[in-house]
Amino acid sequence: MSDQPDDKRTAEFPVALVLACRLAIQAVLDRVKKEPAAKELFTFTESLQLLIQAESLLTGRPDWRIEAEVYGLDIPEHDPEDAAIDFKPFCATDEARGILTRPFVTGYYRCACDGHIMACIPRHDADNEDEGAPDIERVLADFDKAAEFFPFATEIDDPASDYQVGPRWVRGYYLKLISMLPNARCAFQAGDKNSALSFRFGKSGIGMLMPLREAKNPIVLEVSK
Repeated sequence: MSDQPDDKRTAEFPVALVLACRLAIQAVLDRVKKEPAAKELFTFTESLQLLIQAESLLTGRPDWRIEAEVYGLDIPEHDPEDAAIDFKPFCATDEARGILTRPFVTGYYRCACDGHIMACIPRHDADNEDEGAPDIERVLADFDKAAEFFPFATEIDDPASDYQVGPRWVRGYYLKLISMLPNARCAFQAGDKNSALSFRFGKSGIGMLMPLREAKNPIVLEVSK
């Protein structure tokens, strides 16, 4: 009898482990949905992360992408054309803002943000998360996925002015930045005067622009439909 391992059984072993991990993950998720007590929830969350990390080690896939699948999040694949966009204009210029002075990777995205506007594209599987990067998931939770997105009907001729975009006021400077992105389109009419303006660009980019509390003689922006 040969001492060599059976090639077929050896190949199937990691597959079985991956399946076991995914079944265990689903079991934990099902238990969490039953609204366990706070002390139990922490234990289940920790177990979930360990199982996701285990599947990542077995498959070589990044843990963040497995996590997105587990939670049923629709994160598009990284697109090289979107990655080639110059996001520096969306970054903060004040060095005191630290990591916001350059694009950063956090969660499921590669982002640029100056505190007023944020533009994001899906991260590449090889991207490492930046230490100290802000948690953008809470912000993106307000992204209006269900809204209709339209391209700009007119040029932003006066970036120094304020504009009225649907129910809200925004700075022309930021509208100009958005309009210069490839295939830029915005949820102009969605939300209210206090809600951020959601926008899309490129093949998979998304972003949000915070509204102004006050505006001086805002220009009403026409939108395409």
